[in-house]
Amino acid sequence: MKKRLVTLALVLGLALSSVSVAVAANSTTNDRGSSSSSSSSSSSSDSSSSVSSDTTTAYTNSSGQTYTKTVSNSNGVTFTSTKIGNFTVTEAVQSTSNGVTLKFTQTGVSFDQSMGSPVNLTMFVMTQNGVTAGCFVDPATGKPYATGADTILYAYNTNGELVAHFIDANGFFYTGTRTINGQTVTFNSEGVMVG
Repeated sequence: MKKRLVTLALVLGLALSSVSVAVAANSTTNDRGSSSSSSSSSSSSDSSSSVSSDTTTAYTNSSGQTYTKTVSNSNGVTFTSTKIGNFTVTEAVQSTSNGVTLKFTQTGVSFDQSMGSPVNLTMFVMTQNGVTAGCFVDPATGKPYATGADTILYAYNTNGELVAHFIDANGFFYTGTRTINGQTVTFNSEGVMVG
């Protein structure tokens, strides 16, 4: 388990750096503090060649709440930003040529469905060769957000739905098939019950 944590932490650090650079490149206010307009405009024109136009659409979720979703692509990374009420969920997904998919989601997380006093966490999910591992990252430690016991955390996803994420005592998402209280349950890569 320790090796899994160290590997996940190393990959998380490297991947977060590359996604952060891609997010910055996609930002419309990405001047990095430059006061020179010629520098900003040339930087802007260089990055625009690899950026598709943003698509923003309004939807209604299964609870009847209206939300907006903006999707764009830049440098092989798909960015999604969903605004629902006072919450904004941002996500970056990148698939590499060697079959690795990295997904980062910044969201407010709560221990109850009321979403009172949410904690802002980044969800990280990595899939390689069909094997998936993921967790919410504790911003103070850079490690999986763990409570020491199996826990359910609630958060909005990019489809505007409030979902329950099941995590184990070490902070990793439940995945695959598990038996809980004598019932067989299936979880997706984000610890969300799907069957």
